[in-house]
Amino acid sequence: MAAHPHPRVAPRRRQPSARLAGSVHDTTAGTYRSLLARLPELERADLSGGQLAAIAARLTDPAEVARSRVLPPAIWNVRHHTGSMLFEPELDRALTLSMANVAARSDRALLLVDISGSMGDPLVGHTGLRAFEVATMLAIALDDASHRGGGSVDVVAYASASQRLVLGHHAARAVADVAGRIGALGHCRDPWGHVEQWYDAHDAVHVFTDAPHDPRHAPDEVTRWDVPVTTWDLRGTAPPAVGRDPRLTLVSGHHDAALARLNWCPGPAGEHRAAAAIDGKCARLRA
Repeated sequence: MAAHPHPRVAPRRRQPSARLAGSVHDTTAGTYRSLLARLPELERADLSGGQLAAIAARLTDPAEVARSRVLPPAIWNVRHHTGSMLFEPELDRALTLSMANVAARSDRALLLVDISGSMGDPLVGHTGLRAFEVATMLAIALDDASHRGGGSVDVVAYASASQRLVLGHHAARAVADVAGRIGALGHCRDPWGHVEQWYDAHDAVHVFTDAPHDPRHAPDEVTRWDVPVTTWDLRGTAPPAVGRDPRLTLVSGHHDAALARLNWCPGPAGEHRAAAAIDGKCARLRA
């Protein structure tokens, strides 16, 4: 969304601190990520309408978002869990733009989203951000990447039982939908029976959970598939694990390095390589 034609006036809550003085007077200072990090504090500063408009323009600049490589969960967190209020429309636009920072995919993927009760708990070290919110953002991002690249995703919610999940492309509605399902399918979190149930010659499998379900220890029925199987332990309760077979991966946490795994694709002989190395698109494993 472009900057508002009539600059908004910030509420006069307090004067900016000395540490913020430079950034307040120069809204082009710092990286896009640093702007996101200090946005709530900037909102509490005494900014002019012109300065607010400059910040709004930066937040919604497609080139800035692309250069930053920021992924949807980070913007969602700023939008909904840091108290940021002045730039809600701009952050919604930035969230949409950040979807393009996940490389387009032409594969057919199976995504399983854990909706057991613990997924509704905040992630340690983050202001209210909950595990299911991150899982939903990642699922939407992969769905968007598939639409851009000619691929497809099948999304399944699971706990003790499982059911197909249609998320759509509106982030807030999707998160609200998943929030309403937390605990509805029970509380057992072992994903592998559900993976076997829903797998239908997919090219990749992603499990979004808050538990360290290492795919290297999955049943033989799963490990013998010639496709990458990745578990995202969003709470980071165990160290990341990639064994001798790089198709089977446990990603720990949801920091930048972990989420960058979204842009890794299956390569020849079971190897993995960055999506950018194959023209920004994950190729199908089968013709």
